[in-house]
Amino acid sequence: MVADNQSALDAAHLEAIFTSIQGEGIYIGSPQLFVRFSGCNLKCQYCDTPEALVPHPMTRVENVPFKRNFKLITNPVKIEDLTREVINLTNAFPQIHSVALTGGEPLVHAGFFKNFLPTLKEKKLRFFLETNGTLPQQLKKVIGMLDIISMDIKIPSAVGKAVDWKQTEEFLGLAKTKDVYTKIVVTGREKTEELTRARKIIARIDKNIPLVLQPLTPVKKHRSKDFSYPSLTSLLEIQRLFRQELTDVRIIPQVHKLMDWM
Repeated sequence: MVADNQSALDAAHLEAIFTSIQGEGIYIGSPQLFVRFSGCNLKCQYCDTPEALVPHPMTRVENVPFKRNFKLITNPVKIEDLTREVINLTNAFPQIHSVALTGGEPLVHAGFFKNFLPTLKEKKLRFFLETNGTLPQQLKKVIGMLDIISMDIKIPSAVGKAVDWKQTEEFLGLAKTKDVYTKIVVTGREKTEELTRARKIIARIDKNIPLVLQPLTPVKKHRSKDFSYPSLTSLLEIQRLFRQELTDVRIIPQVHKLMDWM
């Protein structure tokens, strides 16, 4: 995990800056500019972006939106350099829906965000946070500058480690002040009591917050011999369990992985 210290306030380690469609959740299909940060506090067993878990010497930066031609710049990336790259790409494709802050876990860079995000607010860009939902104290530092939050709810038997449910609930309580939806990656390992606990957390905060059940993607390089992928029958059973208290529960796979896009 990249430390949130003084040196991290003016520069951050990134894995890539690129354009694509949003491939997950309720904004699926929206064109976005992705800023993928390196470092994570969890490292889930089913992680589909292991390249973003640790810092790299260089960052890949797309030259022209949606063309997949990249240049390399040195890590860590300074605020002024990142701001310039974001402005260049959004100016070249003004239809960008929002800037997706992703990872890894982007909130390990909350100190950097406090300095970086205001430099782009005057450009009227919207910021879309993709987060594992486990760092409420970090979220407090930057929530005023965010517009949309895609919050994972981590299930212990799936991620392979204990989960602090109190932090999960605190995080969602903060996130509900924004345009928020929740997401659970379904691997086939989840226990009913864990799913029930997640359901009750969402219901206590707001039963109308959308929940996306995202089956683990069983395609090409994203296959894993360590997981048995959930069937449609099992997904519908989990959906039924959540609909006992929640009003909006959807089953949506990762479209960008199915199409082998970034």
